[in-house]
Amino acid sequence: MDCYDAPSFEPRERKLLKAWDSTLDTFFGGGLPLSALVECGFPMGREGRCILLPFLANLSQGQQYPPAFILWINGYENLQVFAPAWFARGLVPERTVFAYSADVLVDLKRIFMSPLFKMIVIDSPQFFALEDCLFLRRMAKKHQQVIVLVRNYFLTNKKGNIASNLRLNAWRDHTQGAMSLQAVKGFGPRAQAVWCASS
Repeated sequence: MDCYDAPSFEPRERKLLKAWDSTLDTFFGGGLPLSALVECGFPMGREGRCILLPFLANLSQGQQYPPAFILWINGYENLQVFAPAWFARGLVPERTVFAYSADVLVDLKRIFMSPLFKMIVIDSPQFFALEDCLFLRRMAKKHQQVIVLVRNYFLTNKKGNIASNLRLNAWRDHTQGAMSLQAVKGFGPRAQAVWCASS
């Protein structure tokens, strides 16, 4: 369930997770904020999920903070992540966990009550209500985590989410051969950017 937007948090109050990429880090105001719920509009087939990989690589390699475990929860039963391609982008296999769940907070709720994973991505959950988002935001703050909620559609201001600290869209623009990023909530003047990801 979506709900209306509320004023976002002040980024300076949070530690930031860097991508070590000038375009991404500038777009995010220095990096992804720890202790935050980040909602992303990544329609399937548009490659928006790629922008998360530098942040996941940072955590799993321990580039900025002590090496940490990361978790990607897939909401599609018949669609599996091709892990070797992600490991080639820098994610450490021993610290990367992939899981499937159609109902995340029924099947895996205890995971969110633990600080084990420093970054958790919930990819296209099928059942999610406002109270679920608020719970995730509380857990992210409590455990100093980044929790990313991926939607399989573009986000707009018409349908907001009061629980999300940041909301954004990303997609590959084949006319430019680059990724386009669009801020929806919590970014101030950083409205959009074009990111040329390394292959």
